[in-house]
Amino acid sequence: MVIGGPLPPASPHLRSEVAILTGIAEATLGDRHGIGWAAMRGDYRRIRDHISRVVTGCESYEVNVRRPGGFVLPHPPRDSRTFETPSGRGEFVVSRVEVLEVPDGHLLLQTLRSHDQFNTTIYGLSDRYRGIEGGRRGRVLPPRGHPPRSATPRATTST
Repeated sequence: MVIGGPLPPASPHLRSEVAILTGIAEATLGDRHGIGWAAMRGDYRRIRDHISRVVTGCESYEVNVRRPGGFVLPHPPRDSRTFETPSGRGEFVVSRVEVLEVPDGHLLLQTLRSHDQFNTTIYGLSDRYRGIEGGRRGRVLPPRGHPPRSATPRATTST
């Protein structure tokens, strides 16, 4: 099952996230845990059933997802200012930034989300934060010091 949008797929070889993840699970875990990976790939209700059994607040997920107008997932910090941490408070940490050395002639691939995107759902083809309009495919290169390539400012790519 593939959830479709208004744009045609960029390739006939594209697979949904569910197809990718269940394929990885089948290849690595097989039937060891009694989870019907192929069945989930073909029926999102099965996925919601699994979610409803393990995620707090999603006990009625299948019913809620069919409610006109949608539903709001519980979020204790927002709903009751409570945090499920040992201290009962919000806890923040600072992670060390790891500098990656990129060999000459190579590029570092990074994915990012745009302004009009939530998880994998795309709501618009523009990204006001990066000055991109009318398209989703692009390369973001540093303004200085990048290796000479065919890319030019505001160039888009089809791959």
